[in-house]
Amino acid sequence: MRRTAAVFGFAMIFLAITSAIAGGPSADQILGSLKKGFVGVNDYRAGVSLTVKGPKVSINDMRMTLYFKKPNKVHIDTEQGVAIIPSGSFFGNPANDLAAGARPVYVRSERKLGRDCYLLKLTRQNPGPSMPEMMVWIDKQHTVIVAMESSTAAAMKTSWRYKMIDGKYYLPVEITAELRPPEAPNADQPVKATIKFSNYRVNKGISDKIFEDNRPKKDDGPHFRRRYHK
Repeated sequence: MRRTAAVFGFAMIFLAITSAIAGGPSADQILGSLKKGFVGVNDYRAGVSLTVKGPKVSINDMRMTLYFKKPNKVHIDTEQGVAIIPSGSFFGNPANDLAAGARPVYVRSERKLGRDCYLLKLTRQNPGPSMPEMMVWIDKQHTVIVAMESSTAAAMKTSWRYKMIDGKYYLPVEITAELRPPEAPNADQPVKATIKFSNYRVNKGISDKIFEDNRPKKDDGPHFRRRYHK
């Protein structure tokens, strides 16, 4: 009887290991790796340019400065006037906001934008415009976001392009977004935004004072918000 039990126990362990190998990492493991993000990056400063085209909006190459500091401090500044930026998880370590309150479900592995990716579905108990359910493609090699799609009325699609900075930091250099405002007369004509990053200065040290009073001064709906120069 003991021998039979031992053989059965070994068989169960073998099947569990085989299943784990075949299925790869779990959804929680993938999301956990994504949340760690920016390994070795304690802070950075970068130039940001924004171009937006849509039925009722046109922004050409608006220039800003982005500051990021771990764990997830973000500040966006402009030399003068108002910085209008797309709302959403685009800056700093986007996985922290993206994963908040979400339950990840592994869908499959597939190619996306030329990269081998894990596809996760992030479901929420109470999804809404600010926290929608999302489909997220995660680069297997670098564990970064390659693309995202929401399924809410305020639909959004994004794609991300990266570059190795200083020979060791894999950071975004371009994000494109397609936004469809809900209940709008021109809902069939999406707003298209392109965010470009340049002149990264990584781990040079950033004062915490930069991030004080870093709240949006005015909300412009689900897709855009304003930040003012101090």
